[in-house]
Amino acid sequence: RPPRSTLFPYTTLSDLLVNATAELVQTTAKKYTPIKSGKARGSWNKSTSRRGFTVTNETPYIGRLEEGYSKQQPRGISTPTIAEIRRKTR
Repeated sequence: RPPRSTLFPYTTLSDLLVNATAELVQTTAKKYTPIKSGKARGSWNKSTSRRGFTVTNETPYIGRLEEGYSKQQPRGISTPTIAEIRRKTR
């Protein structure tokens, strides 16, 4: 396998697809995160591996936002994020 470069860090098509999917999920979750101070929206992180990816947010009150506590996003974050990704990837 060739070494990874900073210009193209993916060695396989699956690496590229995993990273692109993780990026889409992270960007979409940010879009649907209500904003007051910006802390929750700015706290989305992604990590990828050969086996998949994880998108997380460690903000202490992210659970409340997910439950629809904010009037800005009463459906929470995951439901509209998943719905948008499904529409985009059909």
